[in-house]
Amino acid sequence: MLPSSVQRLNLNRDVHHDIRHYVRGGLKGVALIALVGLALSGCETAALKGILDKPQLSNSPQSQQTAKAQPPAKASHSASAGVGPQLAARPDPAPLPRPPLLPSLEDLIGRIPQATTQAGVGDAIAEPPPVPLARGLRVAVLLPLSGTNQRIGAAMLNAAQMALFDFAGNDYELLVHDTLGTPEGAQEAARLAIGDGARMILGPLLSSSVRAVSDLARAASVPVVAFSSDRTVAGSGVYTMGFFPGDEVKRVVEYASTKGAQRFALLAPRGAYGETVSKALNAAVWQAGGIVVQSEFYDPQVSDFSEPVKRIAHYDARRGALLDQRRSLTARGGEVSQ
Repeated sequence: MLPSSVQRLNLNRDVHHDIRHYVRGGLKGVALIALVGLALSGCETAALKGILDKPQLSNSPQSQQTAKAQPPAKASHSASAGVGPQLAARPDPAPLPRPPLLPSLEDLIGRIPQATTQAGVGDAIAEPPPVPLARGLRVAVLLPLSGTNQRIGAAMLNAAQMALFDFAGNDYELLVHDTLGTPEGAQEAARLAIGDGARMILGPLLSSSVRAVSDLARAASVPVVAFSSDRTVAGSGVYTMGFFPGDEVKRVVEYASTKGAQRFALLAPRGAYGETVSKALNAAVWQAGGIVVQSEFYDPQVSDFSEPVKRIAHYDARRGALLDQRRSLTARGGEVSQ
């Protein structure tokens, strides 16, 4: 058995041998890797170089801006030697002039606002606002603002405007229409008023005009409050605000009877109203125990009533008797004739 020192020496020798073996193997591996790298670098082809030289795609904003900044290279058409003449590049055609812009009527034609994107809601489209409608109550007044009765119509319109500002609320709207003093004008005025959205019609003034608008108003379910004093035009949605002739005549006859009057005369316009007043007077006077001695009718278009008044008062006969009495006194020489 060898001594311990000799055993340690042999052991150290074995260890050194193993170390030299691993070192040599490692050096061989490193040398192999180096040889492979040199082979790859020497075998690099043109195709591999083209692949490696291609620009890499990138989604970054900086790369996109760089790509936009570099203008594309223009292709040059050149012929190789011995093939043919060199072809010149064609110049880019000049841009065509733009036609002039025509004025747009889109803003004037469309009254409904277009839908817009609301801020903070994303891509949600807001609903267009509804078309504004007429608010409140619309009432039309039909008056003869022209023609023979224009003064009466103007006075009644002033009264209606005063009442509007004194009593009506802010949601009340008055539509004024001229009837021209004729049934045809009243019918046209009623048609326009109903078309404007009138919920009620005040007027017209004359009974003939009221009859002209009654059927049109009933068809549209629009009530009519007329200023006529003819009771016969009322009914089926048509009302009157005037004083009825029968009631007025009756009250006048009753009052005159209390004062001792028994003989009555009538002066009335020619037409339906005058006939109504005449019938009412005869009935009221007969009921009071009196008598109607004379009735005279005048043209409603005139303003001089002297002739019918003379006939009622028997002016010619009374004046003749007065003249005869004056001549008689003159013949006597009395001072009364002077």
